[in-house]
Amino acid sequence: MNNIVNKMEKLLDKLDLLQINHSDYIKLYKNVDIKFLAKSIGKIPGSFDKQLLQFLKFTNGMSVFDYCFLSFNNKDFGTDIYKHTIELWHDNNMISGEFVCFLSTSINIEVGYIIDNTSDNHKIAIFIDGEDHYKIIYNSFYDFFNDFLNKLEQDLNFGIEEDKLYLNNFLLK
Repeated sequence: MNNIVNKMEKLLDKLDLLQINHSDYIKLYKNVDIKFLAKSIGKIPGSFDKQLLQFLKFTNGMSVFDYCFLSFNNKDFGTDIYKHTIELWHDNNMISGEFVCFLSTSINIEVGYIIDNTSDNHKIAIFIDGEDHYKIIYNSFYDFFNDFLNKLEQDLNFGIEEDKLYLNNFLLK
């Protein structure tokens, strides 16, 4: 467990550095209310993903291009992980009770973890509005976020052309 915690800390350090160097594109919301976070996690069924929790303790949500990493108490977002997930469940019975959304885009691409009461780390899936079910795309939040940051770094280092972003194809691989 400590190994993955250390790996996540390194990813969060990388994110912090990317945000410092590219604040026009990456917005972190760092005012995390730990007590509120702990209470809010209790609303989500099953065991909450520990790697995602580590991310949420670092930042109370994040905006990158069209990617909105939700949190639990961020007034800058119109919703939070719990409310958004409940809305998705209401509108899409096939994912109800299974999929907890932590990332949303304006084109209704949702990323979340699959509820698994036997593990603290969960498989990551994509759900596209209009489809019947989600598709598993990563084995853990760490794997997902590591790949996300690598693609983001490529985009930031090679220039920002909205129609040619690595991230645009990242989720639809």
